[in-house]
Amino acid sequence: MHRSYFLFEKQTTEITPQLLGAEIVRVFTYRKNELVFHLKGKEEFYLKISIDVNYPYFILSGFHNIRQPKLELFGPLYGETIVKAEIKPHDKQLLLRSEHYNMFSIFYGSHPNILLLDQDLNLVESFKDDLPQVVPEKDSENVFDFRTIPKERLTKLLEAEPHQKLGYFLRRHCRAINKTMAWEIIFRLNLKEDTPLSRLDGADALLNVFNQLSAEFSAQGCYLYYIEDRLQKIAPFHLRHLESTGQMVTKEFATVNEAWQRFAEEKPLSQKFNSLYKTCQQAIEKRLTYLRQSLQKLAAAQDITRFKQEAELKGNLLLTFKHRIKKGASKVVVDNVFSPQQEKIEIKLNPKLSVVENANRYFNKYKNVRERMEISKIKRQTLEKELKEIEALQEKLSGSTRLKKLEQLHRQIIERGLIQNPDAKKQKDTLYAHRFMRIILDPDWDVYVGKNDRNNEMLTFSFAHKWDVWLHAQGVPGSHVIIRVPRRDLHPPAKIIEQAARIAAAYSKARHSSTVPVMYTEARYVRRLRKGAPGAVSVQNEKVIFVEPLKLNG
Repeated sequence: MHRSYFLFEKQTTEITPQLLGAEIVRVFTYRKNELVFHLKGKEEFYLKISIDVNYPYFILSGFHNIRQPKLELFGPLYGETIVKAEIKPHDKQLLLRSEHYNMFSIFYGSHPNILLLDQDLNLVESFKDDLPQVVPEKDSENVFDFRTIPKERLTKLLEAEPHQKLGYFLRRHCRAINKTMAWEIIFRLNLKEDTPLSRLDGADALLNVFNQLSAEFSAQGCYLYYIEDRLQKIAPFHLRHLESTGQMVTKEFATVNEAWQRFAEEKPLSQKFNSLYKTCQQAIEKRLTYLRQSLQKLAAAQDITRFKQEAELKGNLLLTFKHRIKKGASKVVVDNVFSPQQEKIEIKLNPKLSVVENANRYFNKYKNVRERMEISKIKRQTLEKELKEIEALQEKLSGSTRLKKLEQLHRQIIERGLIQNPDAKKQKDTLYAHRFMRIILDPDWDVYVGKNDRNNEMLTFSFAHKWDVWLHAQGVPGSHVIIRVPRRDLHPPAKIIEQAARIAAAYSKARHSSTVPVMYTEARYVRRLRKGAPGAVSVQNEKVIFVEPLKLNG
């Protein structure tokens, strides 16, 4: 409703008495899309006109010192007196006329603007360089002002389109009515937007609602509608369809000017909230989709034992029928001689390999079942824990009603890397846990892996607690690994240390070795090497464990 013609009309009616006879002292701009007229009547005051496409307005405000740099415009107006102020009927064009000039404020179209014209309507100056292309609204006998239409004419229009939907009829035939006004009329009729006109049972009910709105429009007052502290709507009459929801808080103001001034101050904050909310919502939903899809893929590949049995069966069948299979075949169908049903089984072959080599390929396909199952379990635990955390963020977001709390949540989402930090270049490295690779070995034990030398430095000396367990492959370059210890009096079980050591071995230069020595100690016993490269350290009180690398991405 903040762009509704009826709001513009009511504001013009209210402020015209104060504008008439006022002297134009100067005209200037100090912020985007707003032109300020410094006026002097009985006292000095400002007329502020915004041609912002999203939030247009023209409001009066008391005179005060504006310290921001100003660009002065419309010099020929200085010293002129306003003799006329009007809004073009059913159009959002504000006309201010002085003794020798006309000022047109055009609030719609692709190029809204404020134009200074002489008495012959020749362009003298414009606020914006892009001149608007104003297309006059064509008059039509089928278009009417809801406040003045006679019953006979309305009845004729309704009878001409009995199957037309009510919502479409209102927006098509009522001058300057927008969607919000159409919804209000439909709500007061206790009907629906797609109700056919034939259900109206004549024009009386519609005329009754028109008269209600017209009376409220003519009365003093204007209304702002809030959800929590977030400003949603401004209207020159009651919006019953919003008030009936129980979610809206209504604030009544004595004048449109007072309400519109508050709207102009608060709506940008509400817009910021909505924009931030949408950004957070999209980031969370995108991550949730990824996590759920990843868990589904893991679940599909979970039955590794069954896959191994099927592969071994195919290998044995190939050896059984090796003399019947033609060389260079890409597939073969054989009877399952190991089953009482003797069902047919299709086996895909690599035509470049012999039958025996193809059989060995099937035998070796799932030879490390135990390790595969362990890796699958670790991946599942990692994904499931993050899924719970992201779902908790989603719940926090749905309960966020204040900008301050939403900004805090937005920072958390940035810390997780779900949204790119717009100020990343300006900020120093911060201790975000999500800068490191995170692996869940058990519901109680999180493992963090450095991604490079600088990341290793942050992990060990900025993120790790003194009592966390630090691990690194011995004698070779590799990632620093941390087992996060929740409390000082807790110690990771031997199994957790072994798994973390296998991860440290896998993220080192010795990842292809069959056995790798990995040292571990508490993080407090790790020291930077003086004048050493990032990530270079000396270690005390370490222990060494020999493990096979656990290649999570292998």
